[in-house]
Amino acid sequence: MKTVKKVLDVLEAFEKPQVELSISELVASSRLNTSTVYRICSELVQRGYLARVGNRGKYRLGQRFIKFYDTLSEVTKLKDIALAFMQKLSKDINESVTLSVLVGSEITDIACVISSHKLQLHSNEGETLPLHCTSAGKIFLSQMDSDTLNRVLKIKGISPRTTNTITDLNLLNKEITIVRREGIAFDDEEYELGIRSVATQVKGQDGNVIAALAVVGPSVRISVQRMKELIPAIKGCSAEISRALGYGRNTSS
Repeated sequence: MKTVKKVLDVLEAFEKPQVELSISELVASSRLNTSTVYRICSELVQRGYLARVGNRGKYRLGQRFIKFYDTLSEVTKLKDIALAFMQKLSKDINESVTLSVLVGSEITDIACVISSHKLQLHSNEGETLPLHCTSAGKIFLSQMDSDTLNRVLKIKGISPRTTNTITDLNLLNKEITIVRREGIAFDDEEYELGIRSVATQVKGQDGNVIAALAVVGPSVRISVQRMKELIPAIKGCSAEISRALGYGRNTSS
């Protein structure tokens, strides 16, 4: 953790726009010694997080941060576009609705609309969740080829969260095959007992799946049959979001 703190102390010196800093200025700002700052800067330059400014001995933020900014901008745009459709869906079915994106080998909720029921499920935006035992996670697993899928599952593991969690790799692969075919995924109390969810895919302009839309609720209200009944509503909502994002404008899909 000390190493991480030192790197952040150097990077935070660049918070002002268009700032260019020398090693001595970074030493003064971070209060680290010269050799440490030099090593950190050299590594950050190699990784694209910093860039040298000509032969002037100064550094500025590198192109790598632009990629992060672009990603953040796309997520913000996605959330802004989807929210009105999510609110309508939540009102129509009176259940909570979430929107998730893939971050590494986990999913992150970027938006959530809570139902008006007294018994509510609160989703924390920004919270990371596993792929193998959530309906939204299974949507993203279904987009991977078999080699990538098996590699991700082996790296992250398929440990049980509840007695309903699928922990057999062959059985999970069979379920993902169905999700891939039908474009719909279920969580039958697999992530947390007492909670069920149903999810489908949201597509971007290029036709790739960029998010998962899910309806989440307590199992006392959302039975297995109710999950199936929710499919037309959630698929209709995801189709509207996808169209608003530009999907289908230049294709025959």
